[in-house]
Amino acid sequence: MVWTQVGLDGSLQARAVVAGDCPAISLNGQDSTMAVRSGPTADSFADTVCEAAIPAGISEASVGRQPLALLPETVDRVAVVGDPGCRVSHWEAIQDCDDPADWPLRAIAAEIAESAPHLVVHVGDYIYRETPCPPGEASCAGSPFGDNQATWQADFFDPMSRLLPVAPWLFLRGNHESCSREGVGWFRYFDPRPMPAACERFTAPYAVDLAGLPRLVVMDTAEAGDSETTPELNAAYAEQLASLERLATPGSWLLTHKPVAGGILYLDGKEQVVTNETFSAVSNNHLPATLNLALAGHIHLAEVLLFDPGASRPTQLIAGHGGTELDQGVSGAYDGAFLGEPALKAGLVVAAFGWMEVAVAPDRITATALGVEGRELFVVHLARE
Repeated sequence: MVWTQVGLDGSLQARAVVAGDCPAISLNGQDSTMAVRSGPTADSFADTVCEAAIPAGISEASVGRQPLALLPETVDRVAVVGDPGCRVSHWEAIQDCDDPADWPLRAIAAEIAESAPHLVVHVGDYIYRETPCPPGEASCAGSPFGDNQATWQADFFDPMSRLLPVAPWLFLRGNHESCSREGVGWFRYFDPRPMPAACERFTAPYAVDLAGLPRLVVMDTAEAGDSETTPELNAAYAEQLASLERLATPGSWLLTHKPVAGGILYLDGKEQVVTNETFSAVSNNHLPATLNLALAGHIHLAEVLLFDPGASRPTQLIAGHGGTELDQGVSGAYDGAFLGEPALKAGLVVAAFGWMEVAVAPDRITATALGVEGRELFVVHLARE
């Protein structure tokens, strides 16, 4: 398996997962051996993860016979997918991982590949097979589980195999990639930094500048508390927020796993706006005015939330409908008065599997939430700044 991914400051990296020694990479016809990022472990991972930088100005790159996806001169079509794994856990409903109607990730990946995006953004939560399949449960019989090579293969690499080489990726860390869950696999395969000696609970925000797009600011929200927080979390994310304020330039997009501007969920018998408790504590629900758009997942629905101009919250897109069991939600249009959130001007919720395309033109941004088989779930047009 080989792919390319966007790293810190918009640099491009090649990654390969192999059974033996790292292969050669060809850059403009010049061969060199990829470096070992992470070798086999004694228990969970038998593969070797290899990496190589792809310098600016490279026009042809390949590993073996596999051409590597490079960034175009202008990036203006972004595919966003999130929360796609097949849910097998003892505390929630179990999906049928062999039924494409119940777990449609392979079809979603193929549809994204057909759309030929310039960049694929994965907003996090890769692994949902977290506990053993219960005895006698045919829908997940024999499924791997936990943070190991077999589970990453089943929940990500196999169903994403058609999409993986199509375009460069930008990978975000979700709460499922925290150190207490699937953090080892995250750092082995996808984290853009050098491989750490041990799993890191927090990683610093960074900016990505790509021709054609506003500045992207990527923030690790894996540890941010949904419904409760602690002084330790508040201190860590106050530092992250300060970094965000330094990194964001006018019109920037904020990329996180957990929605920091807000989301809509069906709780206690009604739809309501929810905010992340840690970010609410450290930001008082006021984000930098330089942010124009926020992209996230975490909520397993397709959503857009538009806030009043004075609310100090960017438009929030949520693409957490990539394949895992959908959250309970009532599809429809909402306003702040109905939801009891004065800062919300309008919100759209669709409970359906799919992905999101964000297209950028000189004067506007068009976000289209798509369902399986290309069905349009909603379209929203936004000013660039």
